[in-house]
Parts: sequence; structure tokens; C-alpha cells
Amino acid sequence: MRHASRIFMLGYLIGFAFVETQTAIFRDYPLLMWAGLVVVLAILVRTARCARHYWTEIREEGVELTVT
Repeated sequence: MRHASRIFMLGYLIGFAFVETQTAIFRDYPLLMWAGLVVVLAILVRTARCARHYWTEIREEGVELTVT
């Protein structure tokens, strides 16, 4: 992922959490909340896919992560 998309995703998650906890918009407009949750889910899926991709690259290069 590029840095701009990472910053955008982090900002979106922080903004969503802020709106959820500090305002009553989602109680007044539940459809807006569900739309926001769909975007949050998409961000989580993209992050998981990216992490899996990087983990596969690390394994293929033969780098071992051990705790001593």
C-alpha cells in the first residue's frame, strides 16, 4: 500500500470512531452508520490482504522470525 492510502485509511478509521463516540449522527441516520461500517470492513480486508502478501514475501525470502 502506498503511504497516502495508509494515511487516508487511518484518518477514516479515526474519523469514524470520533463521529460514533462524540455525535448523534449515527443514531439519527442508521443507514449512514451502516455505510460507514462497510467502508471500515473494506479497510480491514485490504489491510489483512496486504499483511498476508508481505508475510508471504518474507517467508519466500527465507527470513525467519524467532523469539529468543
